[in-house]
Amino acid sequence: MWGIKRVRNQHPVSHLGRRLTLLLLLGAVLGFVGSLGLNAIMSWCGLYFNTSQSLPYGLYQAQYRSGVSVGLFDLEFRERELVPMALERGDLVLLCLPPEVAAQALARNYINAGKCSGQAAPVGKYVAAVPGDVVEFSLKGVKVNGVTLPQSAALARDGAGSDMPRPAVASPDVVAPGAYWVLNPLASSFDSRYFGPVPDAAIVAHLQPLLTF
Repeated sequence: MWGIKRVRNQHPVSHLGRRLTLLLLLGAVLGFVGSLGLNAIMSWCGLYFNTSQSLPYGLYQAQYRSGVSVGLFDLEFRERELVPMALERGDLVLLCLPPEVAAQALARNYINAGKCSGQAAPVGKYVAAVPGDVVEFSLKGVKVNGVTLPQSAALARDGAGSDMPRPAVASPDVVAPGAYWVLNPLASSFDSRYFGPVPDAAIVAHLQPLLTF
């Protein structure tokens, strides 16, 4: 009997541990599913929530371009349906970074994981230069058609001490048809001052701030 009582005394502790483990696992699963559901609902409703420091945090309206489908796990680009974007300087856009740029940004934790190619998150940036513009750049700043953009100086190294990449194009760069320079007014923003122009096909949507802070 004493042996039976000792075994029974252990059961409540064992059951409690299993219950706590199951509750934690259930909470993690529900949280993951809930975040996916919220993300999908926001995307399908044409909304984008920014958590990057390079733009004000908050909610943006996203006008997705024709030829881009917003899925639960990815963004589908139907190339035959993509109509060139008529962007102007100052437009705020959502874009997928070029694959090699996105891979480096992910590896260095410059951006989060998300729905773009290579499981990188799309990023919000302002259009700084359009086809035909002349762009000059150095660590001191970026000039477009001879005018220095505010807060366009570049960092030589990131917070971890790694050398920041530099654009592959030479300065000055005459922006080619179907290409754009995108920058945010913040030196730590990972944008064209570090990787150069992006193709029109990288643009996902126009963004309009709704509720930011």
